[in-house]
Amino acid sequence: MWSPPTLTTPRPPGAGDCARTESVETAFRCTACRSGSAGTPSVARLRQEILFATTQALASPLLPAADVIVAVSPSFPALLPAVISSTLRRTPLVLWIQDILPDGAVSTGIIHESSRVVGAARAFESAAYRRADRIAVISDTFRQNLLDKGVPPGKVARIYNPATRRVAGPVAIRSRGPLLTMGNIGHSQGIAELVREFESAPEAAEEDLSFVITGSGVAAEAVRAEIRSDRVSMRGLLPSEELEHELRRAALGVVSQRADVAEFNVPSKLMNFMAYGLPVLARARAGSEVEHLVEESGGGWVVDAARPGEFARAAADALRDPDERAKRGAAGRRFAERHFSPEGHAAHLERLLLEVARSSAPSPRERTA
Repeated sequence: MWSPPTLTTPRPPGAGDCARTESVETAFRCTACRSGSAGTPSVARLRQEILFATTQALASPLLPAADVIVAVSPSFPALLPAVISSTLRRTPLVLWIQDILPDGAVSTGIIHESSRVVGAARAFESAAYRRADRIAVISDTFRQNLLDKGVPPGKVARIYNPATRRVAGPVAIRSRGPLLTMGNIGHSQGIAELVREFESAPEAAEEDLSFVITGSGVAAEAVRAEIRSDRVSMRGLLPSEELEHELRRAALGVVSQRADVAEFNVPSKLMNFMAYGLPVLARARAGSEVEHLVEESGGGWVVDAARPGEFARAAADALRDPDERAKRGAAGRRFAERHFSPEGHAAHLERLLLEVARSSAPSPRERTA
C-alpha cells in the first residue's frame, strides 16, 4: 500500500508564492512554488529553472519520508536537489526523463556545445544517471540516447506518455477539412519553416488546403510572420471545448520537427491525434521516434523534414482519399488504445516504482537489527 505521494512542482506566475494542496481524488499532496520570470525566452527559462531548483532544495528537508523519490526532467537543474535528498535520506531514486537535456539546449542553439556550461551539465547528467536506481524514458530513441552515454540497459525502462485528452469516441473522417497542429510552438517544431513551405506550395492553392495552428510558444511570432494567405490561421490557446471542435473537424493531424535539431522530446499531440483516430501527417526528422511511431502504428504518413515540398504534396494526396485516411486513423486509434491509455501508463509506472521500492526495502534481519 502506497502512502499519499507528495509532489513538488512549479506554480504558474501570478498564483502567489507557494501553496500546499491535498487532493482526495488523486491522493496527491502538492507543494506548488511560483517560479515565473521576465526577460527573453531563453533567459526567462533559465531563470525559472534556477528558481525552481533553489525552491525545491529549500523544500526538500521539509518533505515527508518516501519509499521512492521520483525526479522529472525538465527541470534539469532540479535533479540536483533530488539527487542530494535521495542520498542523504538513503531513499531510492527514479529519474523520469521527458526531455533529454542539455541535448535540447544545444540542438536549439540556446547554448553552444563548446561552452563550459554544457561541459558541466553533461558531467552532472552522467552523475545523475549513475546515482539513479532506475530511469524511465518516454521513447525508444531516448533509451538509445542513454545507452550511448553508457547507462546500463537494465537501468532504463521505456514508458510511453499517455494521451492527455479524454476521448469520447473517434473522429468522423470527413471528405474535406483543415490540417491541424496544436500545442507548443517552439524552436524545435519548425512550424515557421513549415508554414513558409505550405504557403508557397502550388498544391495548397490548387487543392484549397487550409492549415489551423492552435497553441502558443516562443516561436509564435515567427510563425505569424510567415502567413501570406487566409489558408493558414493561428487560433492561439483555446479552451478545451473549442479545441475539441477543431479536433473533430480536422482532416489530418500535423506533427512537425526541424531536420537540423536532434529529437530531445516526443510531442504529446501525436498521442492525442492517435487517440482520436485522426490520421497523422508527420514532417519528421529521419530516424526519429515520431517517424517510428507513425510507421509502426500505421496511423498516418511521414515525410522527411529535410526535403521541402513533400509536406503539401502528401497532404493533398491524403485529402483526396478519405477511405485511406479512415483506415490509417483507425489503425492509429488501436495503437493508442494499446500504448497511450492513461490507465496503461499508470500501471507501467506503478510496476516500476514497486520494483524499485521492493528491491531497496530492508530485509527482515536488517529491520530487527
